Amino acid sequence: MKRIPEINESTNLKLTTDSRAVAVTLYGGGELWGKAFRSLLINTREDVPIVIFEDAYKDDHAIEMAHQVYDEFEFPRVVFLHRNEINLGVVANLNVAFRLLAPADVVVLNSDVIVGPNWLEGLEGALIDPTIATVTALSTNSTIFTVPEAAHFLGSNPSVDDVGNVASKIWSQVDPIYPEIPTTVSCCALFRRRALEIAGDLDTYFSPGYGEETDFSLRCTQYGFRHVAADNVLVFHEGGVSFGTGEKVSARKLLNDKEVERRYPFFRKMVVDLENDKQHPLNIAIRFCEVLIRGLEIVVDGTLINENHTGTFVGAVGLLSGLVSHASVREVTVIVSPVRVRALRTMFEKMNLDVQVLTYSQLRDGDFDIGFVPHQVYNPQVFDWMQDHAYRRVVWHLDFISTTIPKYFRDNETFFYTRNVVKRSFAASDGIFFLTNGAINLAKSKGLDLDLNRTFILPSAPDIAISDLVQRENIEDIFPHNYILVLGLGFQHKNREFIETIFSKIRLDFPNLWLIFAGPYPTYGGDDLNLGDRVVDFGKVDDDKRQRLIESATLVISASIIEGFGLAPLEAAKLNSVPIVSNTLGYESHGSAPYWINLDSLEKSISTVSQLLCDGQARNSQLEAWKRNAAQYSWKNSGSLFVSASIALIAMPNKVIPLESIYFAKLNWKGKLVDLARRSGIFPEGSTRRKVAAKAFHLVKRRLN
Repeated sequence: MKRIPEINESTNLKLTTDSRAVAVTLYGGGELWGKAFRSLLINTREDVPIVIFEDAYKDDHAIEMAHQVYDEFEFPRVVFLHRNEINLGVVANLNVAFRLLAPADVVVLNSDVIVGPNWLEGLEGALIDPTIATVTALSTNSTIFTVPEAAHFLGSNPSVDDVGNVASKIWSQVDPIYPEIPTTVSCCALFRRRALEIAGDLDTYFSPGYGEETDFSLRCTQYGFRHVAADNVLVFHEGGVSFGTGEKVSARKLLNDKEVERRYPFFRKMVVDLENDKQHPLNIAIRFCEVLIRGLEIVVDGTLINENHTGTFVGAVGLLSGLVSHASVREVTVIVSPVRVRALRTMFEKMNLDVQVLTYSQLRDGDFDIGFVPHQVYNPQVFDWMQDHAYRRVVWHLDFISTTIPKYFRDNETFFYTRNVVKRSFAASDGIFFLTNGAINLAKSKGLDLDLNRTFILPSAPDIAISDLVQRENIEDIFPHNYILVLGLGFQHKNREFIETIFSKIRLDFPNLWLIFAGPYPTYGGDDLNLGDRVVDFGKVDDDKRQRLIESATLVISASIIEGFGLAPLEAAKLNSVPIVSNTLGYESHGSAPYWINLDSLEKSISTVSQLLCDGQARNSQLEAWKRNAAQYSWKNSGSLFVSASIALIAMPNKVIPLESIYFAKLNWKGKLVDLARRSGIFPEGSTRRKVAAKAFHLVKRRLN
């Protein structure tokens, strides 16, 4: 059996400046020692010396285990064993390591640490900054560096492969920023040689251990050195092996902690401030790693998720279908008022969507990674509850149509109020999703608050409305004629009069052709159609009827002036019906097609529609083009885009938001009182107590005024 060669302090390892060497402190080893040493040999570069510093334990069991593991490896390794004649304790043992491994930087590892691939490269990456004294890995058990979800996921006795898989995921997806920290923790940390040369060895006052690395770190800080965490490195650390547990250990730790505070009275506040600051770069990094390990937890504003199957509904429910099936999503929750909970739960069950439905009062602080509004913000209170319950708040701003056209509102006051809410929602959101690049350009032209690093394209998709083909009634039972179908709400921008005019010009040439309109009307600003001979308005239809209407249509037409996205031609192509739409922003973003409704020329549009009604080859080429366009979009792809963008937002620093943008109102003393009550939990959002309190508040306000 190959045995690890032994060295002493007089051995010349021929190390050089700016090189690295690994020092493993060993005292008994514990149950994980074999795995820890094996992971080190597997995942450390062959040219990096690994030296075990054994601190005169009562037996040689851990040393023999190290020899056995070393013997498993056929390839050459630069591994040595240094044995102390008497037990020195961790502090003095590390000082021996620092002297023997000079002039290299020293990477210190406890014997109960399992490392993954690229662990050393991650620590070394921080050394590009010459002022950095120590670099510390994230861990499953190391005070401020602990990633709780990793500890939960890996359990108490993970395999080397399990740790490696988690570590590899973090290494591959984290773009490190190396958060600055007040102190290192030496279970897995790189000590830079220049810091050791200038600040000196560890202080043996803290022998046999606890507090020595903090004292060293703060001495370095006095010289102007910095300390950072390697936020792309995660190791498993069992803890308690080096010193054990018990009353004597606890008493010594308490005594050493008091000495640190005596020497550095500022240190405790630095740590407390870091721990309490959710937006500290270290805490952002830990949250990010947790999301990578467990998956996203998303909460969705369900205000407009109802059975009025508009494009907003299709988008919201379609995206939910793409999210619940995504491997990186742990949970999706929709929040609605209490009176709508049962209806939404029933609807999602019918759709076979694994979505949790809760009320506002059932939320707990800090529950979710992402708070999501699947449409433009109409109600500023959505940011009120998200402030407490979502780490990042994002809005899917579908279009600017309603906030551009005053007639779609009850009155001018409501119109301008809504425009103001949209403006402030841009300022208050951590991220904004748009359907197309064109919508981003529109937002820029309107002077809205856009950070392009927090702006993402999230397209809609047609397939949520296209159910599997099943045996159904014939379309003749609904409408027994050839017809042109016009889908969509009765908003004036849909330009349905243009299609009515086209039909009036061609109806004599096609005596068996009808024109059908289908879709619900808006609350305000609907257009009035001249429903004459062979023109029918079905109004709102259910999904099944809508699908049958699309399937059997001779043409599916839209002449919209503007579209946020435009699902109609994509849905038609999915159901093998020929679409033709206007050459406008939303539709053109889908791709090319040989035939379009030309809004610049009624005559050309009439000619194009007539050709598609008569020419089979033209119909086939138009349908194939739109099938290609539709193939770009699916809710699976949109779900993946949402997940990627959300994970990127979690890794970013918190957006600085003006206070008035959060609450959409100046917080005077009355507002502060209401805000205090809300945060206290006395009046949960949506609760009866909240409603009663609101009435009382308004009554008092009237009396005061």
